[in-house]
Amino acid sequence: MKKRLKFLVAMVFATLLSANVFAYDFVVNGIYYIINSDGTTVSVISGNDSYSGNVTIPSTVTYNGTTYGVTTIGNKAFHNCTGLTSVTIGNSVTTIEGQAFDFCTSLTSVTIPNSVTSIGGWAFYGCTGLTSVTIGNSVTTIGGFAFYGCTGLTTINYNAVNCNGGGFTYVYYWLDGCDNITTVNIGDSVQTIPPYFMLQKSGLTSVTIPNSVTTIGDDAFYYCTGLTSVTIPNSVTTIGVFAFGCTGLTSVTIPNSVTTIGDGAFYYSDLTSVTIGNSVTTIGESAFKGCTDLTSVTIGNSVTTIGSQAFYGCTGLTSVTIPNSVTTIGGRAFEGCTGLTSVTIGNSVTTIGVYAFKECTSLSVLQIGTSVNTIEDKAFYKCSGLNTIDCKAENPPVLGSAVFGSINKDNVTVIVPCEKSSLYQNATGWSLFNNIVENCESSIDVVEKNQILVYPNPAKENITLRADEDIFIYNNLGQIVKQINNPKGETTISISDLPRGIYYLKTGNKTQKLIKE
Repeated sequence: MKKRLKFLVAMVFATLLSANVFAYDFVVNGIYYIINSDGTTVSVISGNDSYSGNVTIPSTVTYNGTTYGVTTIGNKAFHNCTGLTSVTIGNSVTTIEGQAFDFCTSLTSVTIPNSVTSIGGWAFYGCTGLTSVTIGNSVTTIGGFAFYGCTGLTTINYNAVNCNGGGFTYVYYWLDGCDNITTVNIGDSVQTIPPYFMLQKSGLTSVTIPNSVTTIGDDAFYYCTGLTSVTIPNSVTTIGVFAFGCTGLTSVTIPNSVTTIGDGAFYYSDLTSVTIGNSVTTIGESAFKGCTDLTSVTIGNSVTTIGSQAFYGCTGLTSVTIPNSVTTIGGRAFEGCTGLTSVTIGNSVTTIGVYAFKECTSLSVLQIGTSVNTIEDKAFYKCSGLNTIDCKAENPPVLGSAVFGSINKDNVTVIVPCEKSSLYQNATGWSLFNNIVENCESSIDVVEKNQILVYPNPAKENITLRADEDIFIYNNLGQIVKQINNPKGETTISISDLPRGIYYLKTGNKTQKLIKE
């Protein structure tokens, strides 16, 4: 398929190369023109003599007493003008057609004025001497391969307010082959960063996105391997598909303005932490897939959907809290997160998708919210470290095939709501667990209103408590496992000797849940 595509592209390009036209209506100051169909404007075209040196394309030109507006630089107008060293484009030009300046190898810089709306495919193809380009603010379309093979290009000054990107199916890489770009300056009027904007520009190390930008297009910075940090301003509402698949990217904050994180947006990045703002409603499929260095993620309170494979293979994650806003956890969302030790699933989640937490081998403590009614096939398959399931749902969630397969169920304590143990003991899948106990605390709401200050929580080694009365730590069977007498304010104790699981701290009329990792 790829060979066929390359052949077709080559044939199209060869056809365009062979269609050289020298018919013209008049020549002024060495520039050849044809009169457009409207009779009032003209296009610059190629002529019998090759253009060279410094060329200025005027805004208007007068011939035989008639003044015409110069609106178009025609197809192949400056084709193979190897002696052309600079060009000044007048402010009346709106269109630069395909191949207009292709193979102008001595051209070192070009400024596209604010009047231009369209840059055709291959417009500056093979301009190997080109080092900088300035794109005006009115450009809405940049054709495929517009600057293809401009190997000397290092700087892009980009001011297009709303550019839709490439116009050729399959042939959309406007900067393909420009592998030495190190600097991109985005103007403060830009609203849309178009698709494939800096695709695979490994030399790009930093980028500043101005507050005017609302949309970051698909693949905009995909595989910019030198990009280590990026600040997304509060104006951005949409992060497109595979927008930042940057393997060197280590940190990102997604502001509250963002509502959608596209599929694969941060695919296989080196992110270590992620904060997702409170306006995000959707985390797309594979959005953070393969981010193996990711150790913490904060999911905002507006997220309703976590897409399939969203955090697949994020082996550095140790704990995840799914907020109460989330209703659906997609298939394979956290599959292979082998470092994950605790998971809290919020009270609005109704469905946990297939393989959602499959092979999270370190997962020991799982809390399932009140609204979960379906857990699909193999959602927790091979979570071999699991020892505590705290399920808040009064009716046992319906389990798909092998949801808790390859887990030693004799080693797992299942905590269920008060007076609901018999329902779980008779429910398909749940009945395989031999240790189902009831949590008959008054209610989680009362617990939250009467908390003891304890941090960190979850914890592995030590916890710090603040209370004025004796503190008792109970296991899920109601047995006292530790007692702290007369703490008098803040005190730190070791819990390293306690097995992983859920415990309850009590002092006076206050109760607090503790998760031991």
